[in-house]
Amino acid sequence: MTEFAIAILVFIAALIFMGVKMVPQGYNYTVERFGRYVTTMQPGLGLLIPMIYRVGRKVNMMEQVLDILPNKSLPPTMPTSTLTAWCSTKCLTPRKRRMKCLTCNTRF
Repeated sequence: MTEFAIAILVFIAALIFMGVKMVPQGYNYTVERFGRYVTTMQPGLGLLIPMIYRVGRKVNMMEQVLDILPNKSLPPTMPTSTLTAWCSTKCLTPRKRRMKCLTCNTRF
């Protein structure tokens, strides 16, 4: 009987360790139930039932800077000048990013 009780306690401890999720600052995790989106976990400590729920995507919510390739000015008769720019993007809704745009790190 004691071996059975120890096995049950080990199983429960393993379920608790599998269900505790630490979401780092600057990220949101999408939670799925059997593969379908349910909710979004905010930064901090979260608890999931590991047999039913799982983390779908780990979405980076931090602002990202995208470089735009340098362009030469158009008029050939004038002295040439090079234009450089950058673009800043930030994901606001992790659910929409999960569905539509998985990687937004494209170059212009």
